[in-house]
Amino acid sequence: LQRALEDQMSQAVSIMEQQVDSEMQRLKDMENMEEDDLEVLRARRRDALKRAQQQKKEWLQKGHGTYTELGDEKAFLADVEKSHFCVAHFYRESSVPCKVLDQHLSKLAPKHPETRFIKINAEKSPFLCDFFKVWMMPTIVFFKDGVSLDRLCGFDELGGTDQFPTDHLERRIAQSGCIRYEDETETKARAMRVQRISGNSIRNKGSTAVDDDNY
Repeated sequence: LQRALEDQMSQAVSIMEQQVDSEMQRLKDMENMEEDDLEVLRARRRDALKRAQQQKKEWLQKGHGTYTELGDEKAFLADVEKSHFCVAHFYRESSVPCKVLDQHLSKLAPKHPETRFIKINAEKSPFLCDFFKVWMMPTIVFFKDGVSLDRLCGFDELGGTDQFPTDHLERRIAQSGCIRYEDETETKARAMRVQRISGNSIRNKGSTAVDDDNY
């Protein structure tokens, strides 16, 4: 979970650093790189890092990073409403496909701490099943700010088999907008951008370098 949170923070910070790097290059091209300009960029970086740490804390407080079973409908509604994004599995205890889905969601929850992953027993939740039109098992309902966005019913969209890889489910959840997802090519490209930025003028230019010990 800690590694996944750090990866999410790294993505956010790398994007911010790219923006700062671009701004510094723009100012440099304009021959207007003064100390005041650098200080503004340093302040932006400090603020972005603070926001990332605060976001990490809020995710942990809301139970993100774990795949959690909720005991009743009231708890379900409260949990869905307090997280920006939520993936909710309606299951039946006797259903083998539901158990298969549990295995995949247990892997994805710690990988995507930006999203809340929960499950609830459909047989004990008649109101929720009626309200969200859950009629087959397994069903996943995707939420944003407490409002259902999309749903996945059964395994037809995952190849029509219970032998699908976790990556297929991950991509399907990403289509709903509930998780951040990048394939291997995108991951490598981001790593190269971060490596390039780490050696740029923000950190390596003598007296104008940003001191990471300040953060």
